Amino acid sequence: MNLHDGDLLFFSSQKNGGIDHVGMALSDGRMIDSSGVKTYGLGVGLSSRLGSPRAKTYVKAMRLRPEARRGFKCL
Repeated sequence: MNLHDGDLLFFSSQKNGGIDHVGMALSDGRMIDSSGVKTYGLGVGLSSRLGSPRAKTYVKAMRLRPEARRGFKCL
């Protein structure tokens, strides 16, 4: 995957393929995402994209157009 900071990562664990989770790529190979309240408790975390339990449910990534990213910076 050729991902950049801020790329959105979409995941599906549903049989119909509907997107049920979204994360944001970071340049160091990790992603930031929010865990579901029912499943994991409330919180935001950092995880390895490839080591994440969600890696097997990865569907696609999308990049925001540059004009939509103005003022957005990843630390």
